[in-house]
Amino acid sequence: MAMDRQKLAELLATMALLLELAGENTFKVRAYQGAARAIGKSTEDLDELYRSGKLETIKGIGRAIARHIAEYAETGTIEEYRQLKSTVAPSLLELVKIPGLGPKKAMAVHAALGVDSIGELEYACRENRLIALNGFGEKTQQAVLRGIEYMKKFQGSLLLAEAWPLAERIAAYLLEQDGLTAARVAGAVRRRCPTVREIVIVVQADAAGLATLEGILTAMPGVEQVTSPETSCFQAVLSVGISLLVRVAALEDFPAALCLFTGNDQHVAELRRLAGEQEWTLADGRLVNADGKAVPLAAEEDIYRKLGLSYPEPELREGQGEIALAAQQRLPVLVQPGDLRGAFHMHTTYSDGTASLAAMGEAAATRGWSYIGITDHSRTAVYAGGLSLEQIRAQRQEIERLNANRPDCLILAGIESDILPDGSLDYPDDILAQFDFVIASVHSAFRQSEAEKTKRLKKAMQNRYVTMLGHPTGRILLAREEYPLDMTEIIQTAADTGTIIEINASPYRLDLDWTWCRVAREKGVLLSVNPDAHGVAELDSVIYGVAVARKGGLTAANLLNTRERPDMLTLLRRKR
Repeated sequence: MAMDRQKLAELLATMALLLELAGENTFKVRAYQGAARAIGKSTEDLDELYRSGKLETIKGIGRAIARHIAEYAETGTIEEYRQLKSTVAPSLLELVKIPGLGPKKAMAVHAALGVDSIGELEYACRENRLIALNGFGEKTQQAVLRGIEYMKKFQGSLLLAEAWPLAERIAAYLLEQDGLTAARVAGAVRRRCPTVREIVIVVQADAAGLATLEGILTAMPGVEQVTSPETSCFQAVLSVGISLLVRVAALEDFPAALCLFTGNDQHVAELRRLAGEQEWTLADGRLVNADGKAVPLAAEEDIYRKLGLSYPEPELREGQGEIALAAQQRLPVLVQPGDLRGAFHMHTTYSDGTASLAAMGEAAATRGWSYIGITDHSRTAVYAGGLSLEQIRAQRQEIERLNANRPDCLILAGIESDILPDGSLDYPDDILAQFDFVIASVHSAFRQSEAEKTKRLKKAMQNRYVTMLGHPTGRILLAREEYPLDMTEIIQTAADTGTIIEINASPYRLDLDWTWCRVAREKGVLLSVNPDAHGVAELDSVIYGVAVARKGGLTAANLLNTRERPDMLTLLRRKR
């Protein structure tokens, strides 16, 4: 049986955590963390590397870990993992998931207070028991409480990148069943929300299809329980931890049902208000006129047209002014994935990427892009193999050679430079000036106050060599909240300095959030959909960044990387 790459990566990551909890040295812990990342991002055939004895050719895999991978290939497990797991209290593996705690503090709390669950830890915080512990204090206790609240808030959620393909698979599965003639994804997935609690599918079914639907859902892989609170509604719990809602509509009701179960509550309420102003009603999957007759609808667009509105794309249907714009025929023509001409923010084997410069350039050309911007980590990011001055020179020379041989896809030499706590960057200006562009990002000192963090980012943007601000709010979806930041002031500073703001398309970030994209657009700030790719496959993450841009009402003109090469280069260099 072929090795499961994702499961192996998760196993190695858990081993790193267990080693840390067991008090192993930092170097060994980091070795397993690095190996987990390397396996997760590698695109090579692991089974072939195992059979040929070449596992150590993967960057980050040493002899000992290669032996573990071989053991996994042969047995499906790793004995050292089993031994480690037996020596560490199971509750610690839960406690370390809390943002603001971490392995060392989790061990301290467990040892001092006997805390064995997240619930017990929350109670201990409410009773102020953490304050008295050595190395803690009131600020730490409050941070732990916030972390617990954050976990509660997003429990039972999936990333868009997980929920979107899952929803499409469910819709495709249902469409294959007898008696079901249409199945469309609706709800938060269709609106491209960054995280999703419930997958909504609207199906068109005849009487026979409706009669068998509960059995179809019960037999569907990944479904744990099915209920039917009403005749045309089925709810299920999925094994991935979120819920599934299936709404059934007849042929003539399908367009209205799809509309009603796509928009959020505010959007639907505004549609119903408009219908009411005409003495019409929009309910129960139908648009009914003042005479009580159902208005024929061939498609979802007809509902909006009948109400005097232009058609709002699903991503916009959040009750954030899109109905007013639709009434004025002023909805933007949203950017499409095919509008992208290139991308920035990607890492190679020079730092913590898994693909070479040449491989990334080849992959970009294959995607039809005419340029890419390489941004390996800067020297402060030791954990990610940040570039020394010698490596910067070597990379520049390699880029020049590659560009000479492949003029169809220009490779730009950039850097992701760390913004230090005082707002300065970790290379002097004379070094920054050597790059084609610079992305400035925060990777440390997250606990600064809102005023400190805002001042820090503003100072960085005032540097003439800072082209873009990377993942501006620092969030990790479902894991870490945005750090305190006055985003209104940050966006204004970007406008004043001509700094581009990144829409980081990593499914774990999607940062800038779509709500701030609208503010940036209104201020005239240029944005860029960047994959933050650490391997070839991750270049395709731009689709999620485009979803954010569309949800934020952005057109192709609002983005840097929809521009043809000459225009892009002019904009990229405008601050200098």
